[in-house]
Amino acid sequence: MLCQVFAVVEVLSGVHRVDGVNANTYIVDYVDGEKILIDTGMPRSIQKIEHYLSQIGLKPSDLKLAVLTHCHIDHVGCAAELGKRFGIKTLIGEEDSHYVTGERRLPPPKGLAGVGFRLFGAFLSFEPFKPHATLRDGESVGKLRIIHTPGHTPGSICVFDAETATLFSGDALLSSKGELKPPSPSFSLNHREAIHSLEKIMDLEVENLCPGHGEPLLGGVGRKLGLAYEKWKNL
Repeated sequence: MLCQVFAVVEVLSGVHRVDGVNANTYIVDYVDGEKILIDTGMPRSIQKIEHYLSQIGLKPSDLKLAVLTHCHIDHVGCAAELGKRFGIKTLIGEEDSHYVTGERRLPPPKGLAGVGFRLFGAFLSFEPFKPHATLRDGESVGKLRIIHTPGHTPGSICVFDAETATLFSGDALLSSKGELKPPSPSFSLNHREAIHSLEKIMDLEVENLCPGHGEPLLGGVGRKLGLAYEKWKNL
């Protein structure tokens, strides 16, 4: 049983951020009356998600969908277990679907991170699963729009809520100490493509950012991204 009590972090009305699962997991409580997850954290994080849900008066069976921004372990680690135990349906970008089923494998990260993956790869794996459905650019999940932003992985997606101008960016766009950060070169399959994909985000007039790593940023994100992109586009 978990003894730790996690702080309740309501980023925006109806949007909660679960801490302690490595990559950020978001609980979204306003999609056509349904509650969904965006990303699921590392394997063996399911108790933390359950515990957070209990603190806001919910249980896992209240969740209907898990939208996965990409196929890396820290974003899909609990997807299989959530599906088997609670019937939560998983959705992922079409080009990443073969990686979560185990049909294909991504190459290891670049640099020192890749050395670590080669040494400890047996401990850095998740249970394969078959997504309930795949997502393409421009499709919608309720009122949330899917934006295909390849480069970090082939099927990386961002999820955009136009009503609140909020972007759930996975690892396509990160934050650190209140500033925007580009996707990691070490963990991106094609870093230049990942940077280029940010142009699609710049057209959305984003105000708020819920990134896969780092603190959420509220207000003026689109303006900040426009300035940052000028620095990043030649990386």
